[in-house]
Amino acid sequence: TCDAHGPMDKLAQDCDVLIHEATNAFVEDFDIGKLPEEVASETFDHGHSTPGNAGAYAKHIGAKRLVLNHFSSRYRGDGSTASRAAMRLIEDQALTVFEGPIEDQYGPRVVAA
Repeated sequence: TCDAHGPMDKLAQDCDVLIHEATNAFVEDFDIGKLPEEVASETFDHGHSTPGNAGAYAKHIGAKRLVLNHFSSRYRGDGSTASRAAMRLIEDQALTVFEGPIEDQYGPRVVAA
């Protein structure tokens, strides 16, 4: 959801793993002629989140890890180089806001699954 703040905060506070949707992200190859803000606005209008929203919420509640899911079908999700690059970009967008180390002793802190 595009607005997880509120009642969920107390339940999710300091969780080990937060699973959060990140339906759309600004990806230049897909969003030709659009600004990141336009992609975010369209995403929110449909009640969904961007990777940045997910990262911000993970930071807000003190999550240790963030698993991103529920991606737009415009990202193929196959094993192609383009799909893997899009998922890495989505992870990077979440990490920009989530902050902290990219990996710890258990592996990546943000995973697009």
